[in-house]
Amino acid sequence: MSRIYSDWFKVDLHIHTDFSNRTKQNDYDGQFNINTLKTKLLENDVRLFSLTDHNIINTSAYESYYDALVEEDPILLIGCEFDIKVRQDDSTFLTYHTLLIFDENTTEKAHELSQIIEQHFTDKNIDTKERCLTEDEVFELFHPYHFFYIPHAGGHKNIVDAYKGTDIKKAQEMVLLMECAHEKVKEKHRLRHQAEFDKLKDPDFRNKQDEAFINFSDNHNCDIYPTPKNGAPHEFYCLKGEPTFETLRFAFIDPQSRIRKQQDVDLLKNVKKHIATIAIKGIETVDDIELEFSPNLNVIIGGASSGKSLLFNLLGSKIENNKHGFEKYRKDNNSVLIKPSNGHIPQQTLPFNGDEVIYINQGDIVKYFEKGDLKELVNDSGKEEELLNAKEKLQNQKMGLITELESFKNRFDRFNSVYHKDFIIYEGDFDNMLNDKYHFNEFKSSNTLIKFEEKEKLLSDISININGFSSDEIFEITEVEIKTIEQFKKLIQQKQQLIRRKKLVQESIENFIENVDRIIEEKNSTLESSSRAKKEAFKRKNTLTTTCSSLFKEAMDFNSSCNTIEDYKCEEKEEIHVGETVTLVLEIENDTHLKEAVINCINFGNLDKTVYENYLTLVVNNSNLKDYPKYTDQRLIQKLKRESEGILNKFDSPNTYLDYKGNGNSKNKSPGFNSEMYLKTILQQDKCKLVMIDQPEDNLGNTFKNEDLINLLREYKFTKQIILVTHNPSIVVYGDAESIILAENDKGQISYKQLVLEKKKYQKQIIDNLDGGKSIFNMRSRKYNVKKLLNS
Repeated sequence: MSRIYSDWFKVDLHIHTDFSNRTKQNDYDGQFNINTLKTKLLENDVRLFSLTDHNIINTSAYESYYDALVEEDPILLIGCEFDIKVRQDDSTFLTYHTLLIFDENTTEKAHELSQIIEQHFTDKNIDTKERCLTEDEVFELFHPYHFFYIPHAGGHKNIVDAYKGTDIKKAQEMVLLMECAHEKVKEKHRLRHQAEFDKLKDPDFRNKQDEAFINFSDNHNCDIYPTPKNGAPHEFYCLKGEPTFETLRFAFIDPQSRIRKQQDVDLLKNVKKHIATIAIKGIETVDDIELEFSPNLNVIIGGASSGKSLLFNLLGSKIENNKHGFEKYRKDNNSVLIKPSNGHIPQQTLPFNGDEVIYINQGDIVKYFEKGDLKELVNDSGKEEELLNAKEKLQNQKMGLITELESFKNRFDRFNSVYHKDFIIYEGDFDNMLNDKYHFNEFKSSNTLIKFEEKEKLLSDISININGFSSDEIFEITEVEIKTIEQFKKLIQQKQQLIRRKKLVQESIENFIENVDRIIEEKNSTLESSSRAKKEAFKRKNTLTTTCSSLFKEAMDFNSSCNTIEDYKCEEKEEIHVGETVTLVLEIENDTHLKEAVINCINFGNLDKTVYENYLTLVVNNSNLKDYPKYTDQRLIQKLKRESEGILNKFDSPNTYLDYKGNGNSKNKSPGFNSEMYLKTILQQDKCKLVMIDQPEDNLGNTFKNEDLINLLREYKFTKQIILVTHNPSIVVYGDAESIILAENDKGQISYKQLVLEKKKYQKQIIDNLDGGKSIFNMRSRKYNVKKLLNS
């Protein structure tokens, strides 16, 4: 089915007829029939071909084909395969074969070109079987015509061997200056050919791999087409575009984008889900039309207010992307239908999963960096899970800070509580402690009490569970395993008996200590008053030393918390790798100190003093808590959280930036550079099936637009569908857009038209609607530094 966009088709420009027998002995095998060949071409879906006999044109075959031509038939370009002789340094000659494919496809021109050839060989008195031309004669004979020169550069009668006895550089310069391709070069030799051609080019034109290599069938028997004369299986090559001479020109100028083997094209056609068509109908001030989209690069062009962004947002609404802005046009799109590539029925909407679509409105990228919020990059990069994990880690760190504040409050509360206890010892206590009377001290046991109830419950639960386990058929318990279970049950019973014995021992010890304490208390009560006074004095001394010890301990613990507050730096960061050289950083910037927030909780806080020194004033005077009449632990934690709110909130909304691995980061780079890195990163994402960007060239540097962005588009357009709104001719022409949609506005009425680059009648319209379009078209055609080549 014919496509409105530039699609792939099979081409074969090297097919012989039985006329080759006239110039080469027994060259053609079998009987030639143009109708048989036509049937074979249709069966193999060949759309463009040529009949290229040796040094002769089969005018009758051309005439028969053109006379019977119907619309769906393959296009036949006039061609011929010539023997080209090359003078060697020793004055001998070697020959190579080359195809000449003319921009002609009529019976009249076939006869005209045939007459030129026949007249030349007659005038030169050259025998039919000895026909050959020099390169100069080719240009003398055919200079009025447009033609492609396609020499054999490998295999039998190739141009490399023909020049081995002379200056190969001359042959290289010739084919560089001409619009040509190279036939019959094995893939393993192509890089070597490219390297040799690069030596003749300026550095800016090297390493482009833009020499065109292509193979045709070289069929010599139409009955077994497309099998070549050597009998090996033939693999077709495909061109992108319409089956025309102009498409050949585009292919030889840009072979990387426009020439592929059939197996590669089959892989390209097996693309992921994409938009196939959108049928625009019933939108006020917009003409009805069905637009067809390429699975590769689609561009929407047009003048100001021509409807480019309207179409872009209409597509966004139909794929249910939440960033589309179609509602701002206040137009009804209910009658508009969209069709997916994997479906046959147009539908109201074509939903994509979140990680399948990258949708960027005009100016969005710069806004992301200005706001410091790059979560869209994470979404576009398919790293949502990593972002959630990073945010969870930051939340854990936030909870850690809250825990630290609560620990600070708890330690202060304990310190404050001990500080305000009674520190009492009486004047006579020292004399009483030093008198010669005696008293009985309390018994202090060093035994740790065991909670046997927990142990008993544990063993009981195990016993219940093992019974359930052994009786459950799902576990398929074997007889051997039953024995193991029974042994384990006995072990549990033994441990239950052990626990009961130990429990009895502990109860006996507890009863003994209790009886001893009771006896000591009874004996002390019978002592004389001076002995009892001594006992009470020691009791108060012990209480005082315990309280003082506790005070110093709590003071040290609180001071430790104060030091943690003093040293705390709010410099947390998490990293997410979103590209080969790009890392997204979530950062909590340290522009507010926790010490300041904590000291600000009390009246007359002094930042020149430590946190500990400041909070000693609150210990001494509990009414010194700011905004509260008196200290309580709940009021302190509320105040701490309120004063630290600015820091805590940073964990909820971290600052984001891109780190470029040794090449700086987005905080110190220009908006243009950041936008470039953003685009590079999202285009490299594997999960994405559809990329939609409204004017990606905005805020991009010219070098990036004309080189890096073009290279990215050319690389990734064959792995995902790309739809761009643009006014940049480099994107359209150098990006080799497969589909061009021209938006036009005629007195408020918007219309859309589909164009392709390789169609001459559309090229002027494309040029007129792109700034600098004519210059870009001319530069594309001029692949090399021609002036240097001519002067070499």
